[in-house]
Amino acid sequence: MCSSSFQRIVFFIFFYRSFITCKSISKRELKSPGKVLGEVFQYEWEPLSKSYEEDRSKIIKVPLQDLRDMDEKPNLKTHGFTWVSGRHFDNDAPLDSWYTRDQMRKTFQADSVDLVKELTQADFAVAYTDAYRADFGRETQRLIPTIHSDISPKGAKYFKKQFQEELSKSTDPTKVKFREHLKQGKDVVMYTVWRPLRTVEDNHLGLCSLNSLLEGDAMNFGKKIKSVDASNAFEAWKYREGQRWHYLSHQTPDEAFVFHGNVPHASFYLEGDADQTRMSYEATVMAIFESPSTEGMFSKLSRKITSLSLA
Repeated sequence: MCSSSFQRIVFFIFFYRSFITCKSISKRELKSPGKVLGEVFQYEWEPLSKSYEEDRSKIIKVPLQDLRDMDEKPNLKTHGFTWVSGRHFDNDAPLDSWYTRDQMRKTFQADSVDLVKELTQADFAVAYTDAYRADFGRETQRLIPTIHSDISPKGAKYFKKQFQEELSKSTDPTKVKFREHLKQGKDVVMYTVWRPLRTVEDNHLGLCSLNSLLEGDAMNFGKKIKSVDASNAFEAWKYREGQRWHYLSHQTPDEAFVFHGNVPHASFYLEGDADQTRMSYEATVMAIFESPSTEGMFSKLSRKITSLSLA
């Protein structure tokens, strides 16, 4: 059954359960070459609505390491994310045009699936959702300058249900094949592929290394979310000194981030940023792997990260 495979996705999400207060930035955190100070917001719990709301009354300052100044690229296994370059497309029309973006959607989506398969050696992969993101323009979702990850433990259950329903109704050969793979009990991992549509001059995407997180960094203290849907299936996080955050300065359209669904990230304001000009494309890709054991890779990776976070 599909449910047996998707059950593993819950194990892949970290059940952090305590609250921390953000500390001031120490000078040593900004000494490394390529480090800048980014500004971002956090979510706050609203008891009445039983949901998380953006708190824009308090600016959080976070040191960001420029990935261009690092000797080695981060990797999916250790850090939860990586980046690639050279993903060019033959397209002369401006992507500011809604029509052009709509025409390019299938190309971006297919490349996202191919990229995940290349990086992870997944046996099979399929795009689940995708979106264009900007603070202006037609058919785009807004930027999110608030620390979060795309999926929480409760959110995993929501996505599980939605994805199962989509697969059961689909006649698309790719999704039908994916459904058959799930019935065989193979492991599923959710990735996000993110790329800008023009060189980034403002609101850079910042990502936190998974191996720098502690149990108390997530904000879901066992709170009962009133309802879970696509708008609140995310995990809210708090910044803590000691976390390692990264960004890619002046990221170009041929450069793409790939990260796990539970990696904390946000759109950061940097000093000197231009007005809201950033436009980006992102796709959620579900990948299937042959499980090396009955335990599967979700529970193994979850236990590994938990042991690191408790050290």
